[in-house]
Amino acid sequence: MPSMSFVRYGRTQQLRVADAEDLRHVLHLDEAIWVCTSAPTASLRCDPTFLDHVAGTTGTRIDAEDLRVALAWMLDHFEIREGITTGSSTLVIDRVNRVSPQGEQVIAAAEKMLAMLEVTGETITLEQVRQVKHRLEQTPVSEAGVVLPAAGSQEVRKFLQDVITVEGGASHPSGQVGVGGAQLNAFHQHVVAYLAWYEQGQIEAGPERDHLFPLGDTTESANTLVQRLAPRIEAYFEACRCLRYYTHWEDTQRLQLPDLAAVAAGTTSLQGALISRPSTDMALLLDDSVNPSDAADLARLRTEVLEPLFHGPAETLDATLWEKVRAAFQPFDAWEKARPDGVGDKLTVERMAAYRDGDFTATVLDLVSRSQHTAIRMEDVRLVEKLLLYQRHMIGLVNNFVSFPHLYDPEDRAMFEVGTLVADGRRFNMAVQVTDRKTHMQLANFSRLFVMYLQLDRPGVQTPLEVAVPVTAGGQGNLVVGKRGLFVDTAGLHWEARIVSIVENPISIREAMTAPFRRIGSLVGGKIDQFTGSAEKRLDQTTQSAMTDVEKNLAAETPAATPPPSAERRVMLVGGVLAGGGVALAALGSAAAFVTKTIGSMQAPQLIIAVVSALAAVLLPSAVLAMLKLRQRDLSAVLEGAGWAINARMRLTRAQSRQFTQRPLPPVRQTYPWRWILCGLLSVALVVGAVLAYRAWGEGTEEEPVAEVLQETPVVDEEGAGK
Repeated sequence: MPSMSFVRYGRTQQLRVADAEDLRHVLHLDEAIWVCTSAPTASLRCDPTFLDHVAGTTGTRIDAEDLRVALAWMLDHFEIREGITTGSSTLVIDRVNRVSPQGEQVIAAAEKMLAMLEVTGETITLEQVRQVKHRLEQTPVSEAGVVLPAAGSQEVRKFLQDVITVEGGASHPSGQVGVGGAQLNAFHQHVVAYLAWYEQGQIEAGPERDHLFPLGDTTESANTLVQRLAPRIEAYFEACRCLRYYTHWEDTQRLQLPDLAAVAAGTTSLQGALISRPSTDMALLLDDSVNPSDAADLARLRTEVLEPLFHGPAETLDATLWEKVRAAFQPFDAWEKARPDGVGDKLTVERMAAYRDGDFTATVLDLVSRSQHTAIRMEDVRLVEKLLLYQRHMIGLVNNFVSFPHLYDPEDRAMFEVGTLVADGRRFNMAVQVTDRKTHMQLANFSRLFVMYLQLDRPGVQTPLEVAVPVTAGGQGNLVVGKRGLFVDTAGLHWEARIVSIVENPISIREAMTAPFRRIGSLVGGKIDQFTGSAEKRLDQTTQSAMTDVEKNLAAETPAATPPPSAERRVMLVGGVLAGGGVALAALGSAAAFVTKTIGSMQAPQLIIAVVSALAAVLLPSAVLAMLKLRQRDLSAVLEGAGWAINARMRLTRAQSRQFTQRPLPPVRQTYPWRWILCGLLSVALVVGAVLAYRAWGEGTEEEPVAEVLQETPVVDEEGAGK
């Protein structure tokens, strides 16, 4: 087997995966060298059925073990792996490994599907497999044990619909609801149990019926009344027993009765009180002395239960008589409570009897038995689909999991990239879907990246999407919260984008170097605004005070010969303001004079060196710090915030920075010759200035020795006499 080959993508060494043989290396490569070891399937742009197969039992995440198992299964089922390398969606049947665990099953299923489609050949495409799959899913009996109502005659259809009504049904691949074996068995048991219960109450007239129905057809309503009054009547007899053995009990209970005034006002009721005043003879008088809230029910008890049951008038009800009433209704109450729930409220007894005695269950079971063949074929179809999906997408998944070459390719897109943002005259070509913005922002703070969070809306989409977009080149510009733009996803669909949050970090060296000056400008501007606001406030207060004093003086009609105290105060205030302004102007003038004198005393080279040194003292530390921060920018945090487990430090390169954030130029650029002329003139001026500065510096150094020579040389006049 050829040795592994590693390629440098960005600033990390990653396994090169270009063909099927490279996939075998993944099985032996330490997971610590993989770029990623776990990822959510929702963040991958790929066939969802393929991702479901690879994800295995979890269904929502793919980890290293899931990928290894899928790779090993796929490689074992191919003798010739050319289709894996090319990512073909066509399966050549002869290339399937017959001795693999499911090789013969795949070959037989593929041949059956070709026969079903009436197609001859040795290849089958993914489209053809899914065509057969769709056809099988639409049949009334698609899955093992799941039958749609449309599978049978009109009577069987009605039977299946009733089963679904009672038991809820089972999910069918077509999206409809059918009946499975579990629902069928449960329905049969419920029907049989309900009919057995119902038939217990259908005994003919005689002692047994009288025992179960003591009042005939009115037994049900009478039992309902007795059961409702039972707690109230039994509480009354308990109170009578307490009164018999505890003489002060009545006084205690009287203190607990509701306030009669409150009852009369309607703010409370007598429902919580006893049904009647207790007595030691344990007798409940069925007259007007009972609690008004129970009077109607007791009247019904007297006429509908006691008198028909005991065949005579009933003026009182004692404990013994009440026990007889409860005993008379006990068989019916027990039978009523044993009634099966659910089925009796949804189906008539006649329909349930027809289902029990007919052959409906046997007919459906026959349909279920015949559906087993369809289920086996469906399982085979899914097996062929799985192998085809692995052949089509496996290299792509590995190159977005074990290695990330597509992320570093300007002509390609990684599976986790969502689309492109167009805003502020730029194109931001990397975007990752975000489900938890708060968690993502916490990790993005460590990435040293400037990251925007956008909300994406589109007509017809109920739930907006959120994406994280890093800014990797240029400057912040107008990228602020609330800024809107256009987002184009990888499918070419347009979304309305709006920035909802930002994680700020330096974007470029230029922006980092100018940051101190921007901060100084903001500080100075803030202080000026503060001073201006304070001065305006004091001026407003002074003016208001002066106007108030004038109004008071006019109201008092004071003589104008002598200025009032308020006028003196105004003069003092104005003088103070003028004096303060003079001092400030004097300070500014002194500072300006000192600066001017200092600059004037400096030679041109000294001035240039001073200016350059001052700028270097500010800019060089900022530039070095910015370069260090920019070199530490890490894309892995952007993915980790989206749920990925990243091993490698995905440092941004200069080429990547320009790749992810671009400022397109117009297709036709207008030329301006005067710009080149101006640049040339400025260049010449700089060169001339530098030459003149150098010459002036040289002349300044020779001036003093020349003067000394002139002083020492004697002066000779025209006649040759020395002076």
